[in-house]
Amino acid sequence: QMHMIMAFMDRGNNIATTILFSVGKSDPLTDKFSRAALIIEQNNGTYALTERRFFYEMWKEVQGKRVWIHSTNVDVQTQAFVEGNTLYGVLNNSNDDPQTVTLDLEEAQEVEEVDIKRLKIFLDAQPIFSQEAVTESPSSLTLAYGRGNGDTSLHV
Repeated sequence: QMHMIMAFMDRGNNIATTILFSVGKSDPLTDKFSRAALIIEQNNGTYALTERRFFYEMWKEVQGKRVWIHSTNVDVQTQAFVEGNTLYGVLNNSNDDPQTVTLDLEEAQEVEEVDIKRLKIFLDAQPIFSQEAVTESPSSLTLAYGRGNGDTSLHV
């Protein structure tokens, strides 16, 4: 899903509307694709968020005016937004191998904090969402291998 949304953003002037189709409720007993839904019904009749919520955790704070960002690596998708004095950068590895990205943030003066979010998606295990705050701009980031693994949101 991250690969698709990043590609849709790159073609924003050519696409009128896009919808993420994994936002509905699902019954895990009758729907074989229930884990792809955002909300599933539990055995006791209540509803719970699935791991799909991590996709929204990655994006929920991103806001502002879209600004130019570039990667020389064709396997790394990029997006960036600025709101006030905050830069939101989103990096996504679409390759099956880890990719190291060199960050050129020399324009970012007086950085107070960098918030790094990572979402790793596995074929045979639960996804892992992590978030860490550091006080200096990293000079590089390594994005884990493909299939959504290593999607990284970088907030400066």
